[in-house]
Amino acid sequence: GSGGDGGGGGGGEMAAAAAEFYATKYLTSSNLLHLQLADATFRRHILLQFLIFYQSLSSPLRGFKAKAPPPPLLDHQKTAVKNFERRAKQLLSSTPPHGDRFVVVVEQLLQHEITWLEWKADGCSSFERDRARVTAIADSRRRKREEKEKKKSEGGGGRVLLGNAELSRLWNLDGGQAPLEACKEAATSAGVPDFDEFLAPLKEELDDGFDSKLYTDKVFFWKVLRLASRSRIRALQAFTDCTTASDLFAAIEKDKQRADVVGGGGGGGGGVATWR
Repeated sequence: GSGGDGGGGGGGEMAAAAAEFYATKYLTSSNLLHLQLADATFRRHILLQFLIFYQSLSSPLRGFKAKAPPPPLLDHQKTAVKNFERRAKQLLSSTPPHGDRFVVVVEQLLQHEITWLEWKADGCSSFERDRARVTAIADSRRRKREEKEKKKSEGGGGRVLLGNAELSRLWNLDGGQAPLEACKEAATSAGVPDFDEFLAPLKEELDDGFDSKLYTDKVFFWKVLRLASRSRIRALQAFTDCTTASDLFAAIEKDKQRADVVGGGGGGGGGVATWR
């Protein structure tokens, strides 16, 4: 058989490696298999096929279009498949060049395959949103933005720029009054907002079909965690791990149910759930 010239690519760059790559022909003799496995490209081909096969075995959608679906795997079979899959990824990760990056790309492709199968099994539902609903949400946000700009322009006085967008916004919130005096009034009158009321706009977005990612607005997420530390301290870690609005409200509902169980248990009278 002809072996591949595994020469390095300029500085280990992927472009150089791709330029030197060519399709090697391998012989099917079992006597040569252990020698051909020493070739990194051949080893990757084999391990990648193993991963595809393992996923097809463990997928919940396995044979969803077949007239007679195959029987599900037993527990010990599932454990064996997971062990084989983990071992194959370890071998791929240790195979140069860029083994770790190759494994990440393979995992993404396999996940895309699962998503595609789920979409097919769900009847190929449309990805397009209702145009009327999207237009209504956009109009609502535009009106709110215009009202905010109008209030800002009616506040009077020149806008003070402090070199930072957030600091400038906070300094000019007073509407023409002395900024420090306005901060003192806000500290005594406004107080700390209620946790549920603070999340109400986010809940409205979620109900409208926009499952926003919390990490896109780090200031908002920081406020959520600060409020949670005052009234939801037991669930603070669960909130910290959330990345989307749906995850956050699921964690809130779970924490409320846990509190109801703790508060409702005991002797007869039904306790009051405590959050601190």
